[in-house]
Amino acid sequence: MMSSRSRRSCTMSHSSFLRRRGLEGRLDKGTLQEPGWAKDEDEKLLRLLKEFGSNSWSSVSLHFTGQRSAVECQRRWQQIKNPELVKGPWTQEEDERVTHRTLTNSTATVYNIILYFILYCLLLFMKNTCVPFYNQNKSELFFLH
Repeated sequence: MMSSRSRRSCTMSHSSFLRRRGLEGRLDKGTLQEPGWAKDEDEKLLRLLKEFGSNSWSSVSLHFTGQRSAVECQRRWQQIKNPELVKGPWTQEEDERVTHRTLTNSTATVYNIILYFILYCLLLFMKNTCVPFYNQNKSELFFLH
């Protein structure tokens, strides 16, 4: 935490950091483009992905000259433009597979939670009720003699 720094000092330091790396102006709100993507930008994105691959989003975004961030490029590809995305209705097989995995994993998790809750309650009951009762009535408990 940099509580001894002023907001202006941090901003100026950040600006000089960006300037040294040739990135100044790329992340300003004024230079980022509005949310919609043009057709030529989509084509450029596809071309850059072929060149750099899908693990180098910062390199891809550098070629948009400050108009698109790495996150915007990644989201556009992963959520809209990736040809491997299936955008139709779910098949019966996919539905069953997801349902089976969800029920299998969640049922086991729920049972584990219930088990731990019961054990915890039992331990608390013994600690708070049984032990004090035993300590107060040691002499009267006939089965311990």
